[in-house]
Amino acid sequence: MLRSCLPFIALLLAAAPLIAQGEDKTLSGRLEAARSTDVRADLQAYAGELRVKWTAAPGLAVKAGDKLAELEAPEYDDALVRAREGLVGAELALAGLKDAMALHDAGFPEQYTAAQRRLERAREELKFFKDVDRAQQVRSNELNLENSRNNIEDQEEELRQLERLYKGNDLAKESQDIVLNRSKRRLAQSKERHKMSEDRHERWIKVELPRREQDMEAAVKAAELDMQRMDQLKATGNAELRSRLIGAERRLSDAKQYLAKLEADAAQLILTAPHDGFVVCGGAAGNDGVSTPLKAGDKTGKGQVIVAVIDASTLVLNVPVLANAREKYQPGTKVSVKSDDLGANAEGTVKAVGMIVKDGKVTARVEVANTDGKLLPGARAAVSIP
Repeated sequence: MLRSCLPFIALLLAAAPLIAQGEDKTLSGRLEAARSTDVRADLQAYAGELRVKWTAAPGLAVKAGDKLAELEAPEYDDALVRAREGLVGAELALAGLKDAMALHDAGFPEQYTAAQRRLERAREELKFFKDVDRAQQVRSNELNLENSRNNIEDQEEELRQLERLYKGNDLAKESQDIVLNRSKRRLAQSKERHKMSEDRHERWIKVELPRREQDMEAAVKAAELDMQRMDQLKATGNAELRSRLIGAERRLSDAKQYLAKLEADAAQLILTAPHDGFVVCGGAAGNDGVSTPLKAGDKTGKGQVIVAVIDASTLVLNVPVLANAREKYQPGTKVSVKSDDLGANAEGTVKAVGMIVKDGKVTARVEVANTDGKLLPGARAAVSIP
């Protein structure tokens, strides 16, 4: 009889693990706060030194809006003064460019007409010089030289006549030296001046007249370039000045935004609770709840977490569920939660169950209403279906 029952007993023993696996009614995990928020100074513009002035004690229960910490910004006042000065400077720069644009718009028609007039006159003067004036000036100088030569010839003839007049005239002996010497000196001076005039005329023909023509041609070229510039200004409406004006408007806008952000930063030096909960110093992740990484007088940086607020009124618990028991833990399923660490019980509700299997299990997320506050984040707890 006993021998005939052995196969049945062996079958029961083999099936025992499967029955136990299928009856996986008690699951465990670690409680976490459903909501925790790291609190930091959300400074938008201030980039100077920051120090901790005061922080709330770890574990302090707070309500939304309660003061959590206060920071000091030693360079804030100076930054504010500089920002306001920068705004005034940007306003003055923009006003100056607007005035310049207004003057440009008002005076440009006259400037354009003047440029046209300068070009027309430069071209006309060059044409007149080449067609008429150069030849007339050359001829005028030649006439002056001819006149000088004629004057020398007249003086030479006058001197010859005086010499014949005084020759053999004993009565005029006393005055002839004076008269003749004076005529000789005047003749010598006239010849010397004539030689200088010839030299100047040669240089004038070879150097000065070509240079004058070059200067006039350069003046025409400069007037043409100025006219091209005026045509461009007329077509673009002074693009350079308008570009500078756009830049000045952008800088003024940036200066206003920077000042507004800097002024708003003053309020960010007082940190307040975003919601109800209890305080921990430093970030919520991995915090033991009693450490104080920052104390009064410590330096801190922009964006550094100062304190965190942990709301333990609602806790969550992630537990592994056997894949073949997944249907029992669908969202909305009521479960019992027990923490031996704390000796406390509570009711929970499955909020989600995973669709990904790992090691034969999926994850179920349970939300626990911690209304009496007996459960604490970090404690281990077991979940079972009542």
